Amino acid sequence: MWWGTAIEAPDSSGLAKFYAELLGWHIAHEELGTAIVAASPQGPFFVFHQADAYGAPVWPPAEGEQRPMMHFDFRVGDLDSAFAEAALFSYCYRQVACSAE
Repeated sequence: MWWGTAIEAPDSSGLAKFYAELLGWHIAHEELGTAIVAASPQGPFFVFHQADAYGAPVWPPAEGEQRPMMHFDFRVGDLDSAFAEAALFSYCYRQVACSAE
């Protein structure tokens, strides 16, 4: 049995790999359309589900566009370094995801 936060994504596997790398967690389970990232065998877990009709949220909110519905807050020791690392992982993830399309 597992428990966690479920997140829809256009690429469940790719987004799970992004968060696993960013957080130093591991892919606990993966199957077609679903990938689960875990901090440990007991959790917590992030569950990414494939959503083919996914519409990415925009920030700041814009009329007629998908609004952000949730976000993660992570405590870090050095905000500037953590931001730079997340931006690099995001850039790399987008390059791989975009090249696969």
